[in-house]
Amino acid sequence: REIFQNSFSMTHHLSFSGGSQTATYYASLGYSTEEGLLKQDRFDRYTVNAKVNLSPSRHIKWDVSLSVSNLVSQGPATTVDPYTYAYFANPYERPYNEDGSYRADMTYFNLNNINEGEDYLSSHLPPQGFNILRELEETEGDSKKFSATGQATLTLDITGGLQFSGLMSYTFTNTRDKTVLGEETYAAWTDRLYFDTNNNTENQYASISEANANGESYNVRGQFSYTDLFRSEHYLNVLAGAELRGSRNTRSYMKRYGYNRDSGLAVTPENPDGSFDYRDLLDGSMGTTKSESKFASFYASLEYAYRERYVFNASFRTDGSNNFGSDEQFNPTWSLGAAWNADEEPFTQSLKPTLSHLTLRVSAGFTGNVVAGALKELVIEFDDRDSWNGMPVGEVQTAPNPHLRWEKTRDLKAALDFGLFDDRVSGLVEAYWRKSMDVITRTMVVSTTGFTGQAHNTSEIENKGVEGTLGVQIIDGRDLKLRMNANVAWNRNVLSKYVSPTGAISEGKYEGYPLESIFGGKEIGIDPFYGIYMYQLRPDAEISSASDLNKTANYRYYLGTSTAPFTGGFYLNLSWRDLSLGIGGAYSFGAKVDNRISPAASYEDIDYYGNETPQTSYSDLYTNHLNVRRDRTNRWTPSRTEGVKYPRIVDPLGEVLNLDLYNVTSSSITLGSFLEDVSYLRVRDITLSYNLPRHLLEHWGISSLGFSVMASNLFTFTNYSGIDPETPGQTYPITRSVAFGINLGF
Repeated sequence: REIFQNSFSMTHHLSFSGGSQTATYYASLGYSTEEGLLKQDRFDRYTVNAKVNLSPSRHIKWDVSLSVSNLVSQGPATTVDPYTYAYFANPYERPYNEDGSYRADMTYFNLNNINEGEDYLSSHLPPQGFNILRELEETEGDSKKFSATGQATLTLDITGGLQFSGLMSYTFTNTRDKTVLGEETYAAWTDRLYFDTNNNTENQYASISEANANGESYNVRGQFSYTDLFRSEHYLNVLAGAELRGSRNTRSYMKRYGYNRDSGLAVTPENPDGSFDYRDLLDGSMGTTKSESKFASFYASLEYAYRERYVFNASFRTDGSNNFGSDEQFNPTWSLGAAWNADEEPFTQSLKPTLSHLTLRVSAGFTGNVVAGALKELVIEFDDRDSWNGMPVGEVQTAPNPHLRWEKTRDLKAALDFGLFDDRVSGLVEAYWRKSMDVITRTMVVSTTGFTGQAHNTSEIENKGVEGTLGVQIIDGRDLKLRMNANVAWNRNVLSKYVSPTGAISEGKYEGYPLESIFGGKEIGIDPFYGIYMYQLRPDAEISSASDLNKTANYRYYLGTSTAPFTGGFYLNLSWRDLSLGIGGAYSFGAKVDNRISPAASYEDIDYYGNETPQTSYSDLYTNHLNVRRDRTNRWTPSRTEGVKYPRIVDPLGEVLNLDLYNVTSSSITLGSFLEDVSYLRVRDITLSYNLPRHLLEHWGISSLGFSVMASNLFTFTNYSGIDPETPGQTYPITRSVAFGINLGF
C-alpha cells in the first residue's frame, strides 16, 4: 500500500474527415494519460495525424500523410527494483519514524552489517540508512520523446495494366532523458565520485544526468507493375522495384555532481586529499555516441492465375547491409508458391453449399536476417577515468568478426483453408518446416585475446510445427447469434548442428535438443540423514572415487523446455439484438521454468571464506533473513527428517559440515528441485456491450450511442505455485481491471 496504487488511465480521440471525388482529407487528435502502479509513475501522450489523398485524374493518385506524437513520462530513478523490494521486504519494518521522517530499513541491506558489526552500516550505507520511499520520492527518471513521420506515395497508371508506384518517408525522433538522484538517497550514495567511495567518506551530494538523442530514418522505394487479364481466364501480375533505407542516431549526455534542485546549479564536491584533477571529471561525465545503418534491396515477383482455380507465384530479391564486410553484404533470397482453389472446380459444384470453399496452398522460400548486435567493426568506447591512476579508459566491449554473414533460412509450408455449410464452419490448418543456417551465436574464445566471447556463424536450427484455426457459427438466428473461434499451435525447434570455431561447446548448446532446453538433476528426495537434496545418477555415470559424487556430468538430464510447445487462444461471442457478450482467452501447455527466487541479500564485502557451501540459496541461513514464502519453514531439522519440502539450514560462515564434498551443489543440477510446469488457461477479456437502436437517437441528432464494460484477467487456471505463470518470478501480480466505455457518434 505504501509503494503501489491502482492505476488509472484515460484516452481521448477526435477525428475529422471529408472531401470530394478528387480530394479527401483525414485529421485526428489524440490524448492519453495514465497513472501507473507505482505512485510516482505517470505518462502523457499527445498525437496528431493528418492525411490528404489527391486524384487529379484517373491516371494519377497522390497521398501525403503526417504523424506527430509527443510522449512525456515521469517516474523514479531508484537503483532498487520496487517490485523485488516489495517481495522480499520485512513486513515488520516501518517506513516512517514517529516524527514523520524516513525510517532506515534495518533488514533489507543489513546482511553485511549483521556479520561485520556496527561499523559496517556507516561505511557502506548512507548515514541515514536506506528507505525505499525516499528512493521513490527523491529520485527522478523523466523522459520526453518527440516523433514525426512524413510520407508521400505516388501511383501512376502509365498505360493499360502498367503502373508505377513510389514511396518516400522520413522520420525524426528526439528523446530527452533526465535523471536526478537526491542527496540522501541510496542511489546517489552508490553513485558518488570515486575518491569518496574508495575512501569511505560520508560526503553526500545529489547528481543530475541529462541525455539528448536524435534519430533520423528514411525509406525510398520505387516499383513498376504490370497487371492484365487475358481471355477472362489468365491473370498475370509482374512487379519489379528497388528500395533504399537507412538510419542515423546521435546521442549526447552530461552528468553533474553536487546538483541543487532549487537553483538548478551544480557545485562539484570537494576532493579530500587533493589528488583529483577536476578536468578529469569532464572526460567521464559527458560524451557523444553515433551509429548508422544502411540497406539496399532489389526485388521482383510474378503471379499467375488460371480461372481463379490455380495460382502460382514466384519472387526474388537481394538485400545488402553495411552490417557486414564487402564480401558478405548482399544476400539473395527467393520464394515459390502455389494455390489450388478446389471449390472452383466443376466436380465440386455439386457439394455446395455443404462445401463453401476449399483451398490448398504450398510455398517454399529462402530468406535472410541481420543480427544488429553482432558487428564486424572494432568499436572502442571511451568512458570514465581509471579510479586509481586517473588515466582515460577506452573499452572494446564486443569482439569484432569481419567474416560475419547473413543468417539464412529455408522455409516450406502447406496449408488447407476450408469452409462448410455456407461458412458456418471455417478453418485453416497449416504445417511448416524451417531450417536456419549460419545462425549467429556468441562463442567462448581464449581469454588471452582480451575477450571471453565472440559472435560467429555457428549453428543450424530446424523448426517445425502445425497450427490450426477453427470458427463455428453455433447459433445463427435473426436476433440470437453465438459464434466460437479457437486456435491451437504446436511448435518445436532443434539445434541440428553446432560448429564451434574454437572447439569449445558453450553451455546450453546441445545438438539434437531445443534451443530452450533445460538440463538439470532429477531430484529423488531429501536425504533423511544429511538433510540435503539427493539427485539421480545417470546410467553412464562414472564413479571411481567419492569425489565423483559431486561432479555435475554424472547428474545432468534433459528435463524439458522453457518454451511451451502447445499454445493457443479462443473467443466466444454471444449477441441478442443490440446486446453483445464476448469472452476471450489464451492457453499454454508444456513449458517449464526454474522457479528459484534469487534472494535480494548479498554477500558483497563480507569476509566469506566458504567454510560451508549451501547446496542452494534456500538452505543459506543469511539469505533467509529476508521475507520468504511461509512454506519455507517446512524444512529438514534433526528432529524432523521425513516428509519435508526444503533441506536443512546451513551457516556458510559457521561450522564446517563438508556436505559439499560428496554431494552435488552446482546450480545447473539443483535447479531440478525447483523446476515447475507453467501451463495455464487464462480468461483474458470479458466484454459486455449495448448499442441503443438508431430510431431512438434520430430526433437527438445522434448517429450512434453505445455502452460497454470490459473486465480483464479475472480468471487464471494453473498449478504453478508462483504469482503469474506467464511471467514467473518476483514480478508484480498481473492486474485485474474493469473498464467502462461510452461510444458517441454524430
